[in-house]
Amino acid sequence: MRYKDLEKQKLIKIKAISLFAQNGYNNTSINQITDTVGIAAGSFYIYYKSKEDLLTEIFIDLWSEIANKIEDIQKSNKFPPDLKLEGLIDTIFDAFIINPDLAKIFVNEHSTIMKLGNNKLMKFYKRFLEIGENIVREGIDKKIFNNKISITVYSSYIFGSIRYLLHLWAEDNNNYPLNLIRENVKFASLNGIKNK
Repeated sequence: MRYKDLEKQKLIKIKAISLFAQNGYNNTSINQITDTVGIAAGSFYIYYKSKEDLLTEIFIDLWSEIANKIEDIQKSNKFPPDLKLEGLIDTIFDAFIINPDLAKIFVNEHSTIMKLGNNKLMKFYKRFLEIGENIVREGIDKKIFNNKISITVYSSYIFGSIRYLLHLWAEDNNNYPLNLIRENVKFASLNGIKNK
């Protein structure tokens, strides 16, 4: 694909993220997206097969970027497991603080994307959870984390609690600012797992 086409595809995605966050996925039409971009509706299909394809790509971009960053943290020999776990949490919140519309889409459209049953996306969710589990396993092996913790349950707990708190933020960001959520998740997650 030519550079100009890549820029147009990126612009479609940026505008769609904004519209999906503002109006919801189901209430946003392809025509609304293309009108905002300033292209003909038929041109959308040069870049994406469908609106579902676009939503899937938004989720894949988000979770592949997060997974790549936390994998670098997990593989690093510079940090102990507790700092790696903290880095994992920070990486998630950094992505959403930089682009709050992504947090709204993640919260509001998670069930939509799951109904689509896209295996490509599931691969990135699974990778994210595996990386988290590897960090917890390393912490248990090094006796930094309590060995009574179920690795699978704990990684799902972190993912689920972040998702739920982001949902609360999307509904009431004054009482649930992202930085406050981040610090509380880190405190609870790290203090609940460490050996005393």
